[in-house]
Amino acid sequence: EWLQGAGWSYRHGGELIAGGESGERTRDSDVVLRATLTAAVAGLNPELPQQAVVRAVEIALTSTSPNLIADHQDFHELLLAGVPVSYIEDGHGERSSRARLIDWDEPHNNTFTAVNQLTIVQGGNNRRPDILLFVNGLPLAQLELKKPGEVDGPAMAVNQVQHYRQTIPGLY
Repeated sequence: EWLQGAGWSYRHGGELIAGGESGERTRDSDVVLRATLTAAVAGLNPELPQQAVVRAVEIALTSTSPNLIADHQDFHELLLAGVPVSYIEDGHGERSSRARLIDWDEPHNNTFTAVNQLTIVQGGNNRRPDILLFVNGLPLAQLELKKPGEVDGPAMAVNQVQHYRQTIPGLY
């Protein structure tokens, strides 16, 4: 409710089952809301033809390095500078551009979605983080909730996130 009051839309993880009506996830291991991301990239980059939008999404979702830090640095660059794409424009030949994944100048042009209890299955591990925060379909933050006043609550939350990093690494 607090997030909704701050302008976030809300979806329950059960609405986002793999292969479901939402069209967001094809596999239980998917952590990106692909339909939302594709629509956002198309909306933020109206000059791009559909095939360039699809290519930009594919590039954004492809790991660049087995080294987690290097992979995150590369993805961070795509978030800030856009995804480099080339495409053929009728009558003009090959064109190159950078497809924006997020509109940093006009935040209201982005889609903010809070999802609780999204089931993620990776390596035989079935996990449901408390709340994932998606910007344009990209999971950019995780909230791990514990009972208010729980003495060990913060430590328990940190341990839970560490557990998720080991058992569902694709989220990170």
